[in-house]
Amino acid sequence: MDQNISIAPYWGAEPTFSNLEKLTEFLLEERFTIKDLGVSYTNITYWDKQGILSFSRSAGGRWRNFNFIDFMWIKTVDELREIGISTTLIKAAKKNLFQPFNMKPFLENVKANPDEFEIITKNYSKEEREKLKKFYAQIEKKPTNKKITHFYYAIADAIQLTEEIKLEIFKDGSVILHPFHNLYSEVDVLKVIREMHISISLTTILKNFLTGYSDHITHVATDLKILQPNEIKLLELINSGEYDSIRVIFKGTEMKELELNKTQDAKTRLVDIMKEGAYQNITIKSHKGVVSSIENTIKVKF
Repeated sequence: MDQNISIAPYWGAEPTFSNLEKLTEFLLEERFTIKDLGVSYTNITYWDKQGILSFSRSAGGRWRNFNFIDFMWIKTVDELREIGISTTLIKAAKKNLFQPFNMKPFLENVKANPDEFEIITKNYSKEEREKLKKFYAQIEKKPTNKKITHFYYAIADAIQLTEEIKLEIFKDGSVILHPFHNLYSEVDVLKVIREMHISISLTTILKNFLTGYSDHITHVATDLKILQPNEIKLLELINSGEYDSIRVIFKGTEMKELELNKTQDAKTRLVDIMKEGAYQNITIKSHKGVVSSIENTIKVKF
């Protein structure tokens, strides 16, 4: 896999028809090998036998390449298994998540409310409006596509909206996908309040991918506003290599402080700490003395 792969160009991009086409191509291109998934071969094989993967082996028994949606589902399964969710429940949830998304109700709403089309296309060029009309005509004849699933739309929304998209999984395998603090109906609100369920953030998994698979962590963190400006400056100092050690003092945790040096993957570790926002102070030292120090006064946690 190309280690410089990034969803940064699509993150919060203007929702024009051209950008949506590019995002779709990006999400469905099979660019990952099994070695890129960050999950053991043993687990992948076991999950395949349990029927909880969104893909399967080729006719020859070999694993094919995977697209970004496959990758995100593997990471989601890994998170669910890590907190002890059974393969039986994951299989039931997967069945619901990977149902083709039916565009018919959406098209009916656009037809019934002409102003809706104007709102959707307010930033479109005349050419793009015509393209969208032709696209609507195509999906009117065939409103579902097996590749465009509910899970696909959740990932696309997490990238486009640049806000946290949550996945709620209930004991019967039913699911709700929604933006943070924004359920779509009163029925969903009552279900979340009254029924036992687990909740994970798809956006957090996306951001972990960004910082874990890019050789340009600082650039990605800046583009996506994952970190604060003073944190970005600290990472730039680390990029220069002109330091001996990094001292992190935490707040409200059992671990009071942590020392990182050049023999460790300091930058990746530091990004993880910054994203959590649990630190009180970070200081970089060199043989000449203190290079830089920052205090965590205000932290927006993703």
